[in-house]
Amino acid sequence: RRELRADGAIANDYSEDLRGVPTIYLGVKGCLYLTIWSRGNPQAGGPMDSEIHSSNAVWIGSPVWRLLQALNTLVDRDQRPAIDGIWDDVVPPTKTDIAMVNALAKRFDPDAWLKEERTAKFKYDRPKDKLLRTYLFEPTVNICGIYSGYIDHGGTKTVLPHEAYAKIDIRLVKDMTVDGTLRKLKAHLKQRGFGDLRIDVHGPYAEIWPSSGGTMPAFAFDEYLKLPWVSTGLGHGSRAHAPNEYASIEGMKRFMAGEASLVYAAARRGPKRGR
Repeated sequence: RRELRADGAIANDYSEDLRGVPTIYLGVKGCLYLTIWSRGNPQAGGPMDSEIHSSNAVWIGSPVWRLLQALNTLVDRDQRPAIDGIWDDVVPPTKTDIAMVNALAKRFDPDAWLKEERTAKFKYDRPKDKLLRTYLFEPTVNICGIYSGYIDHGGTKTVLPHEAYAKIDIRLVKDMTVDGTLRKLKAHLKQRGFGDLRIDVHGPYAEIWPSSGGTMPAFAFDEYLKLPWVSTGLGHGSRAHAPNEYASIEGMKRFMAGEASLVYAAARRGPKRGR
């Protein structure tokens, strides 16, 4: 820690929206990222070594359908998390959080957000403050992708696959932990007869007080280095993680200028004493 002493920490990113308004995030959510595998086995049935002819589906179980049935239990009809006990650890927003959300709601433009994300509508028909509280302070269970069997776009092949897997991310909010959420997920699946499904965990992050729907390992600055932390930056970028993710040229210029100004301002201010 002594070698990493500092006055603060900042995660630099393109934070301007289409109106040119920068965003400052005071925190992020945590993330449990995993792969759930369904394979043919003596307990559940299904092909065990390779795909077989689909005519056998009349009397041989499908690992693909088992995976889909298991995934369907993880959310409710509104696609809110339905894992047993997952909401027990969710802490409601504080009075300060609610006040910040109410102030933000006065400026938040839902239509502009939807346009930037190229999406028709939100899942919920709620006032702006309720939408923001949902986005910032609730966990999610999301399917990033599903793979199994014959998926060629141009042909046909009738097979009963021997395995299927889904990539899942679970966003965590305050007081939720990776280990605790994983235990609840495994218990949830076992209780419903899906205990044979294999779960591989990828790069878990510790939980952080949420004020952004995204994820980054910002907890290290607060928990280990005891540093104040924010995420912001000039410039506009959007469609994150999509094939056509972008940052505007003018935004890049503002981003570089903003970062340079920040470094110079910090240098002029000098370090805090007593660290």
